[in-house]
Amino acid sequence: MRVISVINSKGGVGKTTLATNLACAIARTDARLLLADADHQKSLTRWNAARTGYPAILGCVDFRKLDTGVLKGHKADVLLVDGRAGLRKQALQDLITLSDVLVVPLSPSPLDVDATGTLMKAVAENKGVRKNRIAVHFVLNRMRRSAATPRIVAELEATLGAPVACVIPDSQEFQRMVREGAGIRESRHPSRAAIAADLDRLAALCLG
Repeated sequence: MRVISVINSKGGVGKTTLATNLACAIARTDARLLLADADHQKSLTRWNAARTGYPAILGCVDFRKLDTGVLKGHKADVLLVDGRAGLRKQALQDLITLSDVLVVPLSPSPLDVDATGTLMKAVAENKGVRKNRIAVHFVLNRMRRSAATPRIVAELEATLGAPVACVIPDSQEFQRMVREGAGIRESRHPSRAAIAADLDRLAALCLG
């Protein structure tokens, strides 16, 4: 089972919204997808419960204790974990080590990037990451596209010392679709096709 974890030590960066939209992109492939909700707010669980009439997802397990025992009996190819903000050091390391891929959403604010220091340190210290067993993909999330976007991306990449895998713009369509247990990939709004294509590319990166 390939484990993809959407994590950030800071709240308010659109982590769960990114997780739901990544789930929609993966659900369109042949992979059997299981969701794992590690957030106490259980937003991913509620989103999955509202999902009807869209490409199937096997289910969503309660992963708040990071107990892999809850995964037994689920014949999934991919596990997508919505990690919670504020994980303590050991729990954060446990989730990183469990993962094959980390997806780290960041907002374009320099202060928000600085606030992810706990996560960045944990990632840098993890043996699996250092040995390239665990892939790390940074996503610039809720970005208002403008002529300055390439410069902002370049500055962020210089700060991170790593490339930004994907830039996801801010859109009210995300909130509308999430209420339906769906995502941008399943929106009929023609102007959202470019965002959907970016999410498809991110999913392909994560699936390897």
